[in-house]
Amino acid sequence: MATLLASATILHDGSKYDVAVPVGTSIGNLMSMLRIDLQGESLRLTHPDGTPIGLGATLGDDVASGTVLTLTGADGLEDSSPRRAAARARAAMWLRPALVISVFLALATSVEFACLVGPALGWWEVAAPVRYAAAALCAVSLVTSLRWRRLRETAPGLLTITALLGVCGLALLPTGPILSPLAPAMAGWTALVAALCVWLLDRAPLSGITAAVWAVTGLLASFVLVTDVPLPVVTTLVLAVSTMAITTIPSFAFRIPESQLLDLPTVTTSAPTVRTPHVSPPSPITAGRVRRSLREADARDRLLLLSCCSAAAVTAFPSARVMAFDHWTGRVGIVMMVTAFLALALGSRTRRDHVGRVMPRVSALCVAAAIISSPPVIAALGNQMAALTVVVSGGLLSILATALAKARPSALIGRTAEITQRLSLFLLLPSAVYAGGLFALVREMAS
Repeated sequence: MATLLASATILHDGSKYDVAVPVGTSIGNLMSMLRIDLQGESLRLTHPDGTPIGLGATLGDDVASGTVLTLTGADGLEDSSPRRAAARARAAMWLRPALVISVFLALATSVEFACLVGPALGWWEVAAPVRYAAAALCAVSLVTSLRWRRLRETAPGLLTITALLGVCGLALLPTGPILSPLAPAMAGWTALVAALCVWLLDRAPLSGITAAVWAVTGLLASFVLVTDVPLPVVTTLVLAVSTMAITTIPSFAFRIPESQLLDLPTVTTSAPTVRTPHVSPPSPITAGRVRRSLREADARDRLLLLSCCSAAAVTAFPSARVMAFDHWTGRVGIVMMVTAFLALALGSRTRRDHVGRVMPRVSALCVAAAIISSPPVIAALGNQMAALTVVVSGGLLSILATALAKARPSALIGRTAEITQRLSLFLLLPSAVYAGGLFALVREMAS
């Protein structure tokens, strides 16, 4: 005869336990199975309405099957749990270094913007000795800060430090509005040199990916500078490619050495030749190596995500200038911006980490702001109405995102969002190529 089972869901410290035990199992035995000591940890089990449950109560008889139970502290608050106290202590230990790092990066960014970025772009004048002194001071401070592991071994920290070191290279450029187009290329190549120096010191995979990101940035800026290609052609393509790359980042971030997967001599179906190189046997898969692979994959994922989202946010505003209502190129530009917004807004549905959920949506907000602040939209709505539209749209998007996050999963909404995302990604690149004028540029060069 089959054993009747009773199910229950236990909520504790943000965790959820779904259990199924034979009918008649006491609560005390259930807690022993889950290795939870109610008396030793001063905890108690309650109904959803707060009514406590004794250890002698049986599941399926005294407690109905399918009940959601809550494990709280003796005073009814989960904050009294030792685990929650340890979490608060870890948060307090983390807050002070994070605050120091944030203040340091803010000061370095302010000094570089005032003494290096502004003069390099021709916005204001700063004496050459002041620029050299600011660049030297910032460079020494930033190189010294690489001793902090939170900056050297995390994707946001390493990307920020190398970017600020790249801005220090602007001190080598003469100031003036005529030479301002040289600033992005100079900053990109200087950041590449800084990333390569970090990679030579620690040989970490994260440093290598950072160097590759800055190499692509420097090459792209130099290509625009040398070939004199119209800026909309480049920005629209970068917006489209970076938006499409966000959906493929997880497949590129996780890499496992082949030596841990295959013993090639054992799977060879033909006799080896004389020149066949010796293949070493697979290395054992240990817990330490698995944790290292996961840690490196998570760091690569965050670095590529931050790079792609930043590229999409920066290129959204110059790309929005191709929008227009009176000709087909401008109309296709509107389609491009709308599909980029939808792809970014819906691209974070399947991610579980906070950075993966927040960053694409921030880029989507930048794309929406670029659409509303574009010349044709401002001409149609006016400055005040456009500003009001930005504020109302931001509020509505925040309310919608909060409501969808707390709502129960819906198959219809999920399927509709998936179809919309795929259709947006399918239309994004062709519309970017047409709206950016790449066809016209190729036709002009061929003729």
